Amino acid sequence: MVELTSREKEILKLISAGKTNLEIAKIMNLSIHTIKANVTCIFQKLNVKFRLQAVIKALEENLLEN
Repeated sequence: MVELTSREKEILKLISAGKTNLEIAKIMNLSIHTIKANVTCIFQKLNVKFRLQAVIKALEENLLEN
């Protein structure tokens, strides 16, 4: 099973809501560079290359549940 940090889960939920990296950075009050680094880590952990793939895999593995 994939282990995501609480921040990565929060970012993944925002990605699933259709938010861009810039929007996520503003919502979370973080730099866009931090968000991009976290998205890269999420993609690596989920073994995906695209946002849609990440959301699909997260749904399949129930990673978006609270």
